[in-house]
Amino acid sequence: MEVVERVLSESRQAARRSGERRSLCIITGKGLHSAGGKAKIRPGVKRYLNELGMRYRESPGLFVVDVAP
Repeated sequence: MEVVERVLSESRQAARRSGERRSLCIITGKGLHSAGGKAKIRPGVKRYLNELGMRYRESPGLFVVDVAP
């Protein structure tokens, strides 16, 4: 999660500096290789994005985050 937090923070700062909206893809995978085939990273990323109030679209294995200035 540290990497997600850092990259998202850097993307938000860059969007503010440029005044342009950006998209950030966060690849979490589907969890197919996790024990029981259940995702472990994805729920944490989703919870974090919701806590920040970020807008995003979900696709299997990834989030596309709308990073606004």
